[in-house]
Amino acid sequence: MQRVRVLLVGAAAAAGAGLLAAPETGWAQETLSGEGVTIGVAMRTQTQPRWRFDVASMEQRAEELGAELRVQWANDDPVRQSSQVENLLSQGVDALIIVPVDDRAASTLVAKADEAGVPTLAYDIAIPDAEVEFFLTRDNREVGRLQVRGALDFAPPNADDPPKYALIKGDPDNNVARDLAAVYEEMLTPLAEAGEIEIVTDQWHENWSGQAALETAENALAANNDEIDAFVTSNDGMAIGVVQALQGRDLAGEVYVSGLDADVPNDRMIVEGVIERSVWTMIDEMGARAVDAAVALATGVEPEADGTTNNGMMDVPSAFIEVVPVTAENMCDWITNIAPAGWVTVEDVYVNVEPPEGCVAN
Repeated sequence: MQRVRVLLVGAAAAAGAGLLAAPETGWAQETLSGEGVTIGVAMRTQTQPRWRFDVASMEQRAEELGAELRVQWANDDPVRQSSQVENLLSQGVDALIIVPVDDRAASTLVAKADEAGVPTLAYDIAIPDAEVEFFLTRDNREVGRLQVRGALDFAPPNADDPPKYALIKGDPDNNVARDLAAVYEEMLTPLAEAGEIEIVTDQWHENWSGQAALETAENALAANNDEIDAFVTSNDGMAIGVVQALQGRDLAGEVYVSGLDADVPNDRMIVEGVIERSVWTMIDEMGARAVDAAVALATGVEPEADGTTNNGMMDVPSAFIEVVPVTAENMCDWITNIAPAGWVTVEDVYVNVEPPEGCVAN
């Protein structure tokens, strides 16, 4: 098989990467056939709810195309993921989708696949300095912008009385966390330098730890006499930790908190006014497009790309998945019209507050 260099992106491109116009691919998804194609999927973890839905959408699309999917879960262990990739390659998979535990270390997994003649797709998390064929991701930079814009609306810049911001960032070894952090810096540093806001905490958190985020928030509140206006928080798990710190000081609902992934506990706190917003990725589309790209690569067809991402070694063809803010105002519409089946129900979210009139599942 002639190998086609393409990168499928599941999260925003690495900070500073430039996007080019989408290429003309000359094929339609409807023409794909996965008969006889076996796709290996090396997933990062089962501990975060969203990944089961990514896999479910992959499985549905694979069945539609007649492809076989073989899934392995590393549960945040890079050594286990390395062993699982070797296992999948030994089974003779025709393409490999990777959600890396350690994105930088995953370049060795790509090299192993390359030696075996198996095309590799990076999913959600970019793999730097590696000859990945395709990258599928959400627009992480737009996620960061939505999180920051919410904070700026909640606690507007004010040179006379600058609001205090705390930046609760994810794992520095993860390109998603780095992409979000780059946007935070881009949008907030000029305001801080102009004296219009004050950044009182700017902290990374290994493995996106909610417990570590709780401790960071507690320390920040103590150091600032509980006077913090906004916690720009990179994902939902850490947002829960921040909320716990705020609840311990009777500040829940008075301080901005953001998130990412629209997990059910966070959705509930959004409608209760404790968290201001999360951001949702259209993961059903994302999983399906990953399988389309894997089947295309396995059969010598160029996958459909929206642009390219430079991963430090090459410009990789990439697909970028839409993201949407999830707030109290649009929660009902998101639950009933956007979220995939089984992710959330009206009854899951509106537990302690009444749903809007007419808010029922379709």
